[in-house]
Amino acid sequence: MSQENNTFEKFLKVLQKKHLSVKNFPEKIMSWSAVQIIEFAADAYFSLEELPNKVHNLFTFAASSSFSGGAFPCAGAKCRLNNMYSLSRFAALYADRVYIPNPFEKFLDIDDGKEISEVLRDDLIGDLYNIIYAQPLFEAGLFSVRNNIRGLCASCLEHSEQLEESIQYKLDQVEKHLETQYGSKVRVEITDREDEIFLVFSGPEQFVEHGSVDICGTLRQDLVDGYVRGKSRKLTRKEIQKYGIFQWFIRPTLTDLFEQNLHVLTRHTQYLSNRQIDFDLIASVGTPDTLSVNRKLVDGIAHSIPDILGIRLENLLKLREKEGEAFMVYRDKLRNALEQSKALKTKEIVQLVDDEIKPELNKIENTIKNSRKLLKRSLLQDVIVSSGYITVGIFGGFLSPQAGNLVTAIGGLTSVRALVEKTTKMITAPEQVLENPYYFLWKATK
Repeated sequence: MSQENNTFEKFLKVLQKKHLSVKNFPEKIMSWSAVQIIEFAADAYFSLEELPNKVHNLFTFAASSSFSGGAFPCAGAKCRLNNMYSLSRFAALYADRVYIPNPFEKFLDIDDGKEISEVLRDDLIGDLYNIIYAQPLFEAGLFSVRNNIRGLCASCLEHSEQLEESIQYKLDQVEKHLETQYGSKVRVEITDREDEIFLVFSGPEQFVEHGSVDICGTLRQDLVDGYVRGKSRKLTRKEIQKYGIFQWFIRPTLTDLFEQNLHVLTRHTQYLSNRQIDFDLIASVGTPDTLSVNRKLVDGIAHSIPDILGIRLENLLKLREKEGEAFMVYRDKLRNALEQSKALKTKEIVQLVDDEIKPELNKIENTIKNSRKLLKRSLLQDVIVSSGYITVGIFGGFLSPQAGNLVTAIGGLTSVRALVEKTTKMITAPEQVLENPYYFLWKATK
C-alpha cells in the first residue's frame, strides 16, 4: 500500500473506531461531550500525516484555509463545500500536490473541561464532510495536510523560530494596514432579529464575503447597553476601535497567512488562495514569484474554462492517470506560458487564456468534426455493396459482430478491413489532435 493510501486508511480507521459515517456525522458530533470531541480530533489529526514533497516546482501548493473549505470567512456548509469542490478540480487539473490545513488542529488546544459551542461542532461536521469528499485526492497523493505541530531538533527549532519572528514582524505591519482598509471600506451595524442582537458587516467582497456577513453570538454588554430593539444603528469608528470589531476578520486572515508562509518557506511550496485580499497581502510577506504564479493559475486559467467544473472528480482523476503523457505535455506548455507572462496583471492573464488556450481547444474540436465528416462520406460509400444497401451501426461509433459478419459474407475481407480502419479513426482523435499540447484539457471537457 502506498504512503498516500496508508495515511488516509488510518483516518478511515479512526472514523470506524468512533462509529462515524457520512450519514451520522451531525447526530454523533452534536451528542458528544467536549472530552469525546477533543479525543477524536487528536486521533484524526495525527492519523493524517503530512506527506513529503514529491517535487519542488510551480505546481506544489500550500492552500489557504478558505480555499480548503474552512469555516472562515463564511461558515455556510454550501460555501465551504463549494470551495473544496473548486480546489479539488484545481488539484486534479494542475497540481502535483496541494497541502491543506489539518482541520482538526484547532481542537487540540481546547480545554476538555470547557463546553464546546454549537458553532465549533458545526465546524467539525463541515470539516468531516470536506475530508471525505476529497478522499480520492488524498488517495491519489494530490492532497496532503499541512501540520503546524511537529517535532524539531534543536538546530531546526532555532531556524524555525527565527523564520517565524521574521514573518510575524511583517504581519504586524500588515495588520495596521488592514485595520485602516477595513475602517474606510466596511460598514458595521448593530441590529436584531427574533430576539437576537447581532452585528452586520457590509462592504466590498474583497473585505466581506458575499458583501454582507452577520456575526452572531454573545456581544459585550456595554456594546448592547442602550441599543433600541427594532432600530439598526451604525457603529462609530471609535466604538469599532474600542471593541476591536474588525479583528474578527483580521486575526484569522493573518493567522492563516502566517502558517502558509511558514510552509511555503520551509517546504518549498507555492501560496494558493481564492481570496483577493490574500493575494494583496502575500505581496507584503511572500515572494513576487509565489504571488504571480498562483494568481495566474487560479484567476487566469481555472476560472476561464468553466466547462471543467461540471465534471465528476473521479472522472478527472481517471483521465489524468490514463492520459499521463498528455497531461505532462499540457503542463509543460502551461508552465512555459506562465513563465513568459510574469509581468502580466490578472485581467491580462485572463486575456492570455482567451487568446492562447481557448483557440487551441476550438481548433481540436474543429479538427475532429472535419475529420469525422470526411470519414462518414467515405464510410457511406464503402457500405453500399452490390447486393443492395446494408445498414451498419458505424455512425453510433462501433461495428457490431453481426454487422461485420454480414459485410464479410457480401463484400469480402478487404472491405471489412477498410470499414474497421475507418470506423476506428472515427472514434479516436486524429494524430494532429493528439499532438496538440492542450489535448488533455480538451479531453477533460468531454
